[in-house]
Amino acid sequence: MDSNCSVNSLNAIRPALHLNLTKAAAAIVDIPEQPENSKPTYSGVEQTIDLTAFTNFDANKMYVTNIVKKDTSAGTVAPSVDMSESDATKRKKVKVTDAGTYTVTLKAKTGTVNGVANSQYFWSERTPPSDPTETTIELVVKKKQLTPPVISSTDGDKT
Repeated sequence: MDSNCSVNSLNAIRPALHLNLTKAAAAIVDIPEQPENSKPTYSGVEQTIDLTAFTNFDANKMYVTNIVKKDTSAGTVAPSVDMSESDATKRKKVKVTDAGTYTVTLKAKTGTVNGVANSQYFWSERTPPSDPTETTIELVVKKKQLTPPVISSTDGDKT
């Protein structure tokens, strides 16, 4: 073998990179969305909302870490994460006490991806905060529609 071999532009050495994008895609988690037809209506009392009803919410790959109301001038009791599940990585419910729009923070879990245990899942798109394992989604709770009072023109029963 000739040890005096030199590298020039004609005989350049290039590193060989093999990226298996199919395997990388397995660690991507879609951001959940609230279906238009499943927006709860505020009932006048504290309500617990299960986010597993959201499109793409996978309790095996994500959990809820925080919730805040966008318009803080309305309502007196802050929303909260339902703490009935003692394991924080299994929390999927929030509690609200008013109609309005809420920002819910989700954290991606670690799991087995392509046979590799403790692999980190990542979001398909990122929204604030800047941590790639966290994202925020919107939760909308509709106002309760009141039925207007009916005024009758009859005198009623006068017996």
